[in-house]
Amino acid sequence: LSYFFIFYKLGIEALGVFGVMVILAESVWVISRSFSSVSFSKQLQDEGESNSIRRTNQYAWYTFGLTAVAILALLILPDEWYIAIFSKEFSELKTILIVVSPGILLVAISTIFGHYFAAKNRQGILLFKSFIGVLITVALTPLFISLYGIWGAALAMSISYITSSVVLIIAYL
Repeated sequence: LSYFFIFYKLGIEALGVFGVMVILAESVWVISRSFSSVSFSKQLQDEGESNSIRRTNQYAWYTFGLTAVAILALLILPDEWYIAIFSKEFSELKTILIVVSPGILLVAISTIFGHYFAAKNRQGILLFKSFIGVLITVALTPLFISLYGIWGAALAMSISYITSSVVLIIAYL
């Protein structure tokens, strides 16, 4: 939905910048997806709930640490690198990455918890979390784009990610 709103309100150039930013930022999710796949398969074999919870907590901490390092690596790269790789139109890419980083980190962690619920055949909480994220995206993205441009789209995305992740983390706790 964010892509549609950006294209409609800001044009194709802004959509390109936003698309690259999303690809870069979400690339760090490979870490959480790897841990969650292993966790999911092991939870299906677990006989005791305590093992599943212990492993989920452990993988969530690993994911937090490794994802934070990966995000930090993206953030410490100089702006000139992004400009050299992509073009001068991407001069604000790093700033936009800063805006979405909290949401990206929380989604990485909540992915571990999401696979915990999936392994326990409790997909209802996953649907609820996704529904909340879509509602926030629909409500905030057009408004924030009108107010802040591409930064607004990144802010709306981050708020949506944070809120839906917090819903899932609270359900897990």
